[in-house]
Amino acid sequence: MKKYKEVLHTGFGNRGFEIIQMNKDPEDLPWWMEEIWVIQNKAGKRLIVNFLTDKLWENGKKQVEEVAISTSGLKSYQDTDQLLVLLDMRKGNFDEKLDEFWKKFENLLI
Repeated sequence: MKKYKEVLHTGFGNRGFEIIQMNKDPEDLPWWMEEIWVIQNKAGKRLIVNFLTDKLWENGKKQVEEVAISTSGLKSYQDTDQLLVLLDMRKGNFDEKLDEFWKKFENLLI
């Protein structure tokens, strides 16, 4: 598991969520997604963690550009109706972005 995914996995665990399903099979995922996690807490709140790749990706290795939390599966890259929290993985200070991501995520649980 990549380092940032380990950080997210640990962070979700610290907030009472566990991964109940993981899909990283490219045959089952749209081209613009690297991986999907379904997470759930003890109260039964279920969320989808979407690892979105570069929209302009054409060949080579996919690179995750955004991690999006949604209430259900995304139908397209532009499907923003279901988005609750977004973590931008592009340039910038990851730790600062991660802190803001966790604050927004925790506000969902209130």
